[in-house]
Amino acid sequence: MKRSSVALVLCLASVVVLSACGGGGKSSADKTATAAAPGATGSTPTRSAASRTSSAAAGKSGTAVANTPSPGSTAAAVATAIASTPGAAETLAAAGATPADAGTPVPGETPAPGSTIATGPPTVSDAEATLSAAIAPEVYGGDPHDPPHVVGNVPTPPAGATIDSREIAAPNPPDNTRQLIVDMDASKPGIQSSRDVKVGDVFRVGIVVVNAPVYQNNTGGVSTVQFTLNYDRTKLIAPTIEGGSSTDRNPDLNTAALGEDAQWACLPAPQGDLDDPNGQPGDGDPTTGQAFLSCFTPGLGHQSGTIVLATIEFHAIASGTSQFKLSDLQITDVVGFAFYCDGDPTGDDVPCHSGSVNIR
Repeated sequence: MKRSSVALVLCLASVVVLSACGGGGKSSADKTATAAAPGATGSTPTRSAASRTSSAAAGKSGTAVANTPSPGSTAAAVATAIASTPGAAETLAAAGATPADAGTPVPGETPAPGSTIATGPPTVSDAEATLSAAIAPEVYGGDPHDPPHVVGNVPTPPAGATIDSREIAAPNPPDNTRQLIVDMDASKPGIQSSRDVKVGDVFRVGIVVVNAPVYQNNTGGVSTVQFTLNYDRTKLIAPTIEGGSSTDRNPDLNTAALGEDAQWACLPAPQGDLDDPNGQPGDGDPTTGQAFLSCFTPGLGHQSGTIVLATIEFHAIASGTSQFKLSDLQITDVVGFAFYCDGDPTGDDVPCHSGSVNIR
């Protein structure tokens, strides 16, 4: 596909999302430590979505990323999926005038025993309904109107196992330097770089951005979020979820902090491990886990400051130690200014702090 046609299809998708009714979100506590400055009113400029790989073309600080999506980027993935799905462009064009019917939610089902992932009938915005109708199911992670369900097998926690709360506490970082942090206990105030758990425990890790740029004069804010969190798959399982809103799976985008009315969507679908069935391919190594999230918003409510971007649920299955390291990370603002984990040669470097868990 020519780059011009990719940009055209992406622009069409963005128009649909902007014209559709407000998006649904979850009600977890906002973990924003620094309030976002009020944004300027008016239309949001077109911007590039987050890159799927750390080597994708992107701008240095002070250099806007091109509006044409980079190969391998979320924008390109969305555009390619739309272009390769028969009738998708026509569906999106029609939905620009009349948003797609959200349909009747299917009664909720309980995911794998012991999972703390939200259950019940899914809440799906018209924007998500429109996009999911136009994009291949393996890219969107199933039908958002279906009840959320776990892909694969997750062991039932034994008696006496500790299961973390789904509440999100304030991170309160030690300083305000712009950085990304893996918080090993998202439900506990402050930043925990390590923790101890037992085999069978279910715990939730937070991904924290500190001092994201303020949204003002139609620049700044958080407009795309992408990361891969690497872990030891022989000791931990991060369940992949299909069905329900793409923003409310695992990893779980924190729309309460990022703006529930901002019409966020996650494409390709979030995965607890990139090698899980029915999703995007990972490294093919059964001993390594790669929790993946790539989300964007063409809407309003671009937050700034210190924010828990997402949480990831893990089930401890074997004793030992696992490191948690971020890679392929990119955060962009509304015009495509980006920053990355340290060591990436294509953008603004910021420190990215790893975490660890000791399983006994």
